[in-house]
Amino acid sequence: MKTVLKITSLLWLALGCNIPVYSADLVIPLPGPVSQKKVTFQCDEHGKAMGLPSGPFTVTYLNSDNNSLAVLPLNGRPLIFSGVLSADGARYAASRFVWWDVGARGVHLYSDSYPNKEQTACHVAH
Repeated sequence: MKTVLKITSLLWLALGCNIPVYSADLVIPLPGPVSQKKVTFQCDEHGKAMGLPSGPFTVTYLNSDNNSLAVLPLNGRPLIFSGVLSADGARYAASRFVWWDVGARGVHLYSDSYPNKEQTACHVAH
């Protein structure tokens, strides 16, 4: 039996005001069950410059067999990160960003765009 992963996002009109334009659904058929986990994070002062919210924000993790996704709010929109190979921890990549959870050593968002390599350290918000 296939499980269908449905991601709904709200797209915004960028005409100087935040008016919802329409909702877009992304449907991905996946084998097996899909687990979902929501975690609230807070990042240091560098997070806002990278597009993260200045206060606490929620990251949604979706996992099924060999598929792992993390959905983060960047620049006011959801960005879908895909799980990638990591020697340590859980690592996700999207566009020019890497979201890396290395357990006790923390969670980081990296940007490897040339010439500005950026990084922010994050922690679970309580």
